[in-house]
Amino acid sequence: MKRLSVTDECIACGQCFGDWLIESKDGKSMAAGIGILTDAEAKDVEDAVEGCPVQAIELTDWLVGSGDEAERLAAIKNALNELEGYQVHHPTTDEMICDRSLLKIALPTGGLRSGYSYRNDSQAEREGLKAFGQIAHSRRRELAQSVLVQYKKIYLDQYNHFEANDSCYYYREGRKVEQWLKAYAAALSEATGGKLVVPNELTQFQLEPDNLKTFAIAVNEFEDTYAVQRALENVEGLGWYDSWIDSPEKDLATRSVYAYDISGAVRELGNHITSGCMTAIREVGVKMTNDIVKWYQGIVTKDLQTKVRGFRRAIDEYEKN
Repeated sequence: MKRLSVTDECIACGQCFGDWLIESKDGKSMAAGIGILTDAEAKDVEDAVEGCPVQAIELTDWLVGSGDEAERLAAIKNALNELEGYQVHHPTTDEMICDRSLLKIALPTGGLRSGYSYRNDSQAEREGLKAFGQIAHSRRRELAQSVLVQYKKIYLDQYNHFEANDSCYYYREGRKVEQWLKAYAAALSEATGGKLVVPNELTQFQLEPDNLKTFAIAVNEFEDTYAVQRALENVEGLGWYDSWIDSPEKDLATRSVYAYDISGAVRELGNHITSGCMTAIREVGVKMTNDIVKWYQGIVTKDLQTKVRGFRRAIDEYEKN
């Protein structure tokens, strides 16, 4: 068995791409799946290893190397402890918090400016504040929820349901677990010359977690819960925004008249809502993700403990015979 890996020296030339080496997000090469290959599979990438212009591709022994059968089985038994402690991917804080530029707030665009119909600037400002309250400030919860829904679609949706594709967290992580189980089964087969065949049920992992719908309720209701309350803590009371309302003067032939322009107040409200949403994402979204990962890790650990016991029984029975 071999472990395939690519170092940071990779220059993204792309000449090694194929079944076992694929393109990563940054254009560089990376091992497909978990990067564990049988000796036969490893022969398929030897040309890529030798042909890499910067020697960035590495093939190293994994579990089954030199030694007799007993030594190889002992090495696999010992490595099963590592499998039992397997950790699913825990997103970094940067992964949990999406780029603010991706969140768009649909601020109102109509009725932001009045006609020239007010006798003084104070009257224009009062009417402007009233209009601002009706057009924008009264919709602050709706506007905040729209931003939080975008975040949910960009990031949280991967946790609230199961789909058999890489957009789903549980599918991605479950496939990795299954690949490790199959890698250990292949190692046992290789160590014993194909005589020890692990039962299929030990290499299969239940990809969709039980009780996912119940656990995902918090994600589905993200924009209706404490997240929106936290987001709105950044929004000031209606009167605070009066300083952002303009009342330009226009000279007519006989008198001066004033108008209101609430576009500045609307923009400031939008900044407050978006900033509040980012705070809610950092506090509520991150905690929610951490809770999900902890819950899912418990499921994975429990299942792997059962699988590892099965692997050990299979080895013990083989050695007895």
